[in-house]
Amino acid sequence: MSWNSLPWKTLPRRTVLTSALTTTGVLLLGAPAQATDPARTGIEVSGTQVRAGRHRLRLRIDQPVEAAEPAGEAGAPVPLTLAGRSGQAVTAVVSSTTGHTTLHAGRSEAGRRELPLSIARNGSATVWVAPRRIGSPGVPADVVTVRTASGELPVEVWIEPAGGQWRPAGPGDTPLDLEIVAAHAALVAGAGSPEVVMWSLARMRNPDGSPMPDPRRPSEWLWNFWAMEDVEARALATDTLRTRDRDMAADGVTIRRNTFCAGNAHLPDGRLLVAGGHLTPTDNHNGGYLHIYDAAAPAGWRELTEQLVPQRWYPTVTALPDGRMLITSGSQQIPRRDDEIDLGPNGYWNTINNDYRVFDPETERLLDPGPVSLVDEVELAADDQRLATYPSVFVLPADAREGTVVALAETTRAWLFTYQPDQPAPLSRVDRVYHMSTQGSRSYPTYGAMVLLPLTAGEPEVRILAVGGKHETNRDYRSLAADQPATATTEVLRLDLGRPLTDQPGWQPTPDLAFPRVLCDATLLADGTVLVSGGARQGWGDLNSDPVLASELFDPQTETFRLAASATTERRYHSTALLQPDGTVLKAGSTGGFGEDRNPDGYVWMRPRTDAERYYPPYLFRGPRPLIVHIEPGDGAPVGYDQELTVIAAGDSLDAQARVAVIRAGSITHGNDMDQRYVWLEVTGHQQQANWTITTRTPANPATAPPGDYLLVVVDGIGVPSEARTIRLAVPG
Repeated sequence: MSWNSLPWKTLPRRTVLTSALTTTGVLLLGAPAQATDPARTGIEVSGTQVRAGRHRLRLRIDQPVEAAEPAGEAGAPVPLTLAGRSGQAVTAVVSSTTGHTTLHAGRSEAGRRELPLSIARNGSATVWVAPRRIGSPGVPADVVTVRTASGELPVEVWIEPAGGQWRPAGPGDTPLDLEIVAAHAALVAGAGSPEVVMWSLARMRNPDGSPMPDPRRPSEWLWNFWAMEDVEARALATDTLRTRDRDMAADGVTIRRNTFCAGNAHLPDGRLLVAGGHLTPTDNHNGGYLHIYDAAAPAGWRELTEQLVPQRWYPTVTALPDGRMLITSGSQQIPRRDDEIDLGPNGYWNTINNDYRVFDPETERLLDPGPVSLVDEVELAADDQRLATYPSVFVLPADAREGTVVALAETTRAWLFTYQPDQPAPLSRVDRVYHMSTQGSRSYPTYGAMVLLPLTAGEPEVRILAVGGKHETNRDYRSLAADQPATATTEVLRLDLGRPLTDQPGWQPTPDLAFPRVLCDATLLADGTVLVSGGARQGWGDLNSDPVLASELFDPQTETFRLAASATTERRYHSTALLQPDGTVLKAGSTGGFGEDRNPDGYVWMRPRTDAERYYPPYLFRGPRPLIVHIEPGDGAPVGYDQELTVIAAGDSLDAQARVAVIRAGSITHGNDMDQRYVWLEVTGHQQQANWTITTRTPANPATAPPGDYLLVVVDGIGVPSEARTIRLAVPG
């Protein structure tokens, strides 16, 4: 199975590949416009040597955030020097094949598509090459050809947009209609290619079962927002980009439950556990159901006999290192948007479950740990400090070989726990809460996003990034004001797991985002950077406004943000973002009232979005991708922990700096990806023959990478990833 994936830690951005290129009678010398690392200026060639006989030049466009296709010379020109070799004068013509670059006789002179040059005996001439526009991902944007009377030399030109690019998600950049609002989405292993399973409120149906168009807007579907007792699921094949119906009741046995607003995460065998669901005044029982989605099963969905008591709306599900699943938080009520009800003893804010359950997939039973508290209710005595729904929960290694720490982060704080699977109550809370310095809530109803930054197996330092949410001027996270502003602040939770859990660095501010945003997503990319996308500048939930189209990229090495490309459409509440097998990000969903124009108070709701778009990160324009030829063991067989793993890879861009990473497939809803994590494997050796053999070791501690399906990728020295292969990490037993 081929999943497309991700590169290694963020590398300095190269402006150009330096190369020395020889054609008959002419020596072509490329020099970097700016080289951040003199020892590594691109493709690493010297003299007249090039990779596999191919000559490459790499340029970069720092494109405007609102323009996916800048016009004119959009980047700094790079000099190419042609030197005579034969002791005679030489006439050459340098030309651009696609017109995506312009050629200049001098740095400040006008650009042309073709430039004739005369090179004096024992002399040289310089051509300046400037990027004009980017090309398609995965192929050179241009080929600059140097022609003389004796022959010609093609030079591949790769033009990298510093901010990446957004495009429609369909085949050939055509629109892609998913037919439903992808409020929940998970990348799962399908029968052939991987698929994205997604679900949300169901469309209304005609008597013949076909979905009903909205008579006011024939291009949109009709939902019944006021009767949310049903759910609709579809699956998108990542190879064909076609969707299929995954009706929960397709087998004629399973009852269609409303798993909208549930928690979802991957089981060790690749299936998906879905816990809880939506609650309404007329259907106030969905929050107790447990379901498993199996992409390979004809019916797909299966309801379990075990039920959650009490029920949970907006819970979080997290994979544990022993193969069990942790279910935390979730409320027994939904907000009714009436303070007298919501703040009452039986209202939403006072029925959030401050406890957890542990699900065993072997027995399909729940462990009830008894009377436990996730957060310290003595420490947080005020009503506005209660545990939030959809907390961000992360499993972490206590050390390189054994032991587990669980971090739970919500609103403006984090709690740490030790996990002891043999105990009746396996989570033991550490006697300290770690508070953020910024005090605007990052949880529902004004959620931002949190993400575990890439791990390196065996290293004790762990960082969790928090972005976006409510502005600091309003510290009551229960506020449902539609005009409350979002925050641009960000923080990183720093943990050194070699130190006592009560003595950690804790939260520290990091640079602000360029745009304040609430209701956003944060997605780990193939090079270990983080894409922050979507959201709004003010509001909460479905009462929000002023969408943010511009995305931003976070570099974990420098802990800085920079602007990236702008999305083609707005994505706010109920939107999702998932890293795809090809290294892109699929962005979908977004809705407020599911087709209703206004809420009962007259507030204008955003339109439901059933389409999808795709983000192409900069690395997909940087150069050719390595190719994984074989994995041993792997390629269908489970792989254990602390085990040697041999990866055979091909590609003329590979060298002894190539690295290997595993990335857990994502599963997201409401800005909370409950699965995504990125782990660099230890590389113990490189050997080059016809292909490269890279020897690695899988993590020794399952808490570094809990059991389940992972995308394995090889990343070359400039951060370009291979297509991924799927491996399954499994605990023996």
